[in-house]
Amino acid sequence: MAQIKPFKGIRYNEEIAKDLAKVVTQPYDKISPTLQETYYERSPFNVIRIEKNKAEVESSPYKTSHYYFEKWIKEEVLVKANKESFCYLEQTFDFYGEKVTRKALIALGKLYEYYENVVYPHEQTLKGPKVDRLELIRATQINLGQIFMLYEDKQGLVDKYIDGLATKKIFSKFTDDDGVEQVIYIIEDQIAIKSIQNLMADKKLFIADGHHRYETALAYSKENIHADHHLMSLVNAYDHGLRILPTHRLVNFNLQYDYSDSLTQIEEHFEVTKIPVPEDLAQVHQLIKALPTNSILYLDVNDKSNFLQLRLKNYRFQDATPASLKKLDVFILHEAVLENIFGITKEDLANNVYINYKRDPQSTVKSVLDGQNPMCFLLKPTLVKEVINVALDKETMPQKSTDFYPKLLTGYVIADVSGK
Repeated sequence: MAQIKPFKGIRYNEEIAKDLAKVVTQPYDKISPTLQETYYERSPFNVIRIEKNKAEVESSPYKTSHYYFEKWIKEEVLVKANKESFCYLEQTFDFYGEKVTRKALIALGKLYEYYENVVYPHEQTLKGPKVDRLELIRATQINLGQIFMLYEDKQGLVDKYIDGLATKKIFSKFTDDDGVEQVIYIIEDQIAIKSIQNLMADKKLFIADGHHRYETALAYSKENIHADHHLMSLVNAYDHGLRILPTHRLVNFNLQYDYSDSLTQIEEHFEVTKIPVPEDLAQVHQLIKALPTNSILYLDVNDKSNFLQLRLKNYRFQDATPASLKKLDVFILHEAVLENIFGITKEDLANNVYINYKRDPQSTVKSVLDGQNPMCFLLKPTLVKEVINVALDKETMPQKSTDFYPKLLTGYVIADVSGK
């Protein structure tokens, strides 16, 4: 089962870097050109210069990453710890009016092939990002971004043990751009480390976020015997602070369809209930929250006054489809609506031909009401237990099925996998 180990973390020297908030970044796949520029301007030591830079050195992003990492090590902007340790992260944030805290153990976790039934994915990956990340790790021989892992601990024994440790000490405390309070602790006590390893030893791991990082790390471990572990943030699936946001679907005008015919087909497979669109779009969140099981909210430019609540009644999935997917709202949307009724194929979705993905329901609805888009589909968030059930069935969810919030930032701590 899960094997984790402490490591000599490479951390920012706050005497030089000053505020850790100025040097960390969002995960690489969330960094737009605009955000990249913001990070560049924020600090000359921002980790963006390693994670996703402007290729200043010989027009190579990977040589640039290597240059900055070696430079900052030499100048002691980044300092490698003398002792092996775990890190422990607390992220406190507001979630629709409720203040919650998510906790994560940061450690090096052993990499397993999926067939070994220790690590379970729930997403398909794309070749491009893995090629990029592999070149980065080859150039730097470090782990920058963490793989976000879930484990099941109903009694919360791991977090209770760590919360009670008098020997853990705060390394850094800051508030990020989204208002998330981040506190990072260091755990160096060897008895505590061994106890945590024992508590984790019977756990299976489920990839919440970082499928491309995981598969890249697994590939690299076959090149470098010292890289058979990777930086992971391990979160209890029963943590009250573990939250998933829904990702809504906004359809563009590339799609040609007949509204009346589509509605007839929808009514064959779904119970359809009209719900008036509220004048105050802030109330849309409550409409989503109130959705019954196996239901979707649909708004079309042909009827801007009403949402159509679609609740599945009699769609026949392929015989091989497991129950874990049949119960998943986002799978129902993709399979029974987008593909079956509107003809949007998996290839279309992968190539972003017709669909844009949106976190904010209000702006999504407004785009349809303003006539900028012909339709949208609003979803409840995927549940953690649904992620685990799909993973255990060795199935994958449609893309953009999960949006774990908040994200794990890059730059809390770096792991050296060079073996030096």
